[in-house]
Amino acid sequence: MPVSSAAQPLPALQIKSVTFSGNRAIGAEALRPLVQSTVLDSVSLSGDAARLSASYKQAGYLLFRIDSLQTRVLPDSAGVALTVHLTEGSLWLVAQVRF
Repeated sequence: MPVSSAAQPLPALQIKSVTFSGNRAIGAEALRPLVQSTVLDSVSLSGDAARLSASYKQAGYLLFRIDSLQTRVLPDSAGVALTVHLTEGSLWLVAQVRF
């Protein structure tokens, strides 16, 4: 019996839900549209992380960071649930601008 050495690619895991942990200032409803990935892949998730970071920094949270991403395979194996663990940091405000 011949043995094939060609690796078969795994099917892309579909992201079925996104939740957030650690967000207090910006609600999940506002954050969810910034996560545009539909499949679990590092390139797409990097873009999502950049959008989240830009949104927080624009709102004044300069020390924002994503601590980790957690995935959980859903019971029916039809996809994954993604949880974004984040730290907002302190809100920075400009008190005065001098010229």
